[in-house]
Amino acid sequence: MSQPPVSLAVLRTAAMTASAQSPFSSKDHWRFTAGDWQLAEGVLTQTETTIIPHAYYSARPYADCTVAVRFRAHDDGKGVKAAGLILRSQDSVSGYSVHYDTKNDQIILTRRQFGARRVELARQRRVVMDAGTWYTADTSVIGGTITVRLDGKTVMEVADAEPLAAGIPGLYTSQGKIDFSDFSVDGTPSELSTPWRIRMTYDVPEEQAIATIDWVKPICKQPGRYIGWPTVCRRADNELLVVFSGDRSQHVCPWGKVQLVRSSDDGETWSKPETICNTPLDDRDAGIIETVEGTLVVNWFTSLAFAQASYGGWLKRLESPEILMEWQRHADKLTPEIRGRWLGYWTRRSTDGGKTWETPVKHFGNAPHGGIRLKDGRLLFVGKRSVDGCTELIVEESRDDARSWQQIGTVPQNPEDDRNQYYEPHVVETGGGRLVAMFRYHFFEKGSRKRREDKSMLRQSESSDGGKTWATCHTTRMQGYPPHLIALKDDALLCVYGRRRPPFGEYACVSRDGGATWDIENEVRLAAATSGDLGYPASTEMADGSILTVYYQIAQQGERTCLMATRWRLK
Repeated sequence: MSQPPVSLAVLRTAAMTASAQSPFSSKDHWRFTAGDWQLAEGVLTQTETTIIPHAYYSARPYADCTVAVRFRAHDDGKGVKAAGLILRSQDSVSGYSVHYDTKNDQIILTRRQFGARRVELARQRRVVMDAGTWYTADTSVIGGTITVRLDGKTVMEVADAEPLAAGIPGLYTSQGKIDFSDFSVDGTPSELSTPWRIRMTYDVPEEQAIATIDWVKPICKQPGRYIGWPTVCRRADNELLVVFSGDRSQHVCPWGKVQLVRSSDDGETWSKPETICNTPLDDRDAGIIETVEGTLVVNWFTSLAFAQASYGGWLKRLESPEILMEWQRHADKLTPEIRGRWLGYWTRRSTDGGKTWETPVKHFGNAPHGGIRLKDGRLLFVGKRSVDGCTELIVEESRDDARSWQQIGTVPQNPEDDRNQYYEPHVVETGGGRLVAMFRYHFFEKGSRKRREDKSMLRQSESSDGGKTWATCHTTRMQGYPPHLIALKDDALLCVYGRRRPPFGEYACVSRDGGATWDIENEVRLAAATSGDLGYPASTEMADGSILTVYYQIAQQGERTCLMATRWRLK
């Protein structure tokens, strides 16, 4: 899940080397997590202005110490242009951080531990720091008391009730080009309680209350391109297939294609992407299942949202005016006949393992992860569509191996909810034959246009007659979206979803009573993330009883989105 730990022997060797030379005499004294770090004439400069790179001094760890450095912020970039000190770092995401924000003239002291949320300990505003001027930052940690100074003057002194153990010091920058010089550490060397390591931004604790995480890693990257919204399928022969929308320039754009990657070794390695669908419109949100007959069925929907990007709203902020005009020129080429032919919700069949694909078939509703195969051989699809401006949750079935679809029912929404805020359903068949469906829901306070992510809980409904009639939707305690559901071999139900508010990431929840209750107190965190551009996880149970969950998010600062996976198991 992370880079190999650094042994104490390595740290001791680095310490002896560093003690004999200046910390800025060689980059070999440092470990860098990201960014463009340049060392010249005793000055260490980080030039990337859009990310938050870290540099860790590979000397001995310290508990009680003073860390000092001179820094100068350049006027490059549009961000906060902050320099940072790090103390007592046990790994690359843990430690005290002192944030010298030159744009907003403030200093912020925080504490973070791996697997826990960042805690702000203190903030001092109106501390003037000008670009182009050298300043001396130094911070002391004695026991649980942290003293922060700028140019020798005490800015804040804080007593931390939960002080961190010994760790190594370091530096970081935030959204700015920063010069550092005269770095020093004064204190008594200590020992680390566990080997120090660089953790990835998506790492999560391996041992959780009800689950063990085997690994978390990217499985498909398209450098410089945006990809997302995947679904995974494990075939009868154990081949894994993941479909997604790939080769994109943005979250919304004209260029999306439905693509597929394969794995024949339980997700350890993956093939290069194959393009399945490339209509003249934006091909988005793909799902996949294998039928009883071994047919692969892929679903997706097409969109013209990119054609509205130049008119305003959040779409206008995605790209430059020149790029938006290119999108508009593409949209202008789409005749009414082309739009009428391709705009809608689709499925497509392959009877040869995905080598060739039949003509797409339209169906009535949309769901990003598609339908499911029932025990009786039918295919069932719970989707969402708009009828006269109102959202309708519809249920479709196929009795001819996805050659055609027929509507068999609708799902009643809760009358206390805004019916137009239901989205992106998925459904599962329980061991007893009951159907459980879940829906993404957006919550807005009355009279407000701002969505409350903390109150946007998944909605749930059930059917006991094969999908013809359904209970009125009710609110669960799971926050995130969209849902993807599977039934495990022991009849437990698993629901996975992305969370686009802190702490960002991919999450899972288990029900052991057919969906009557969900164990939210023991929610599993499958992956961490640094932003809300993430989610759409989907899972499959492996032959050995472990679970593979795929999703999309940003793997490293400065990159575009990619496909990632977590291999994990319930205890």
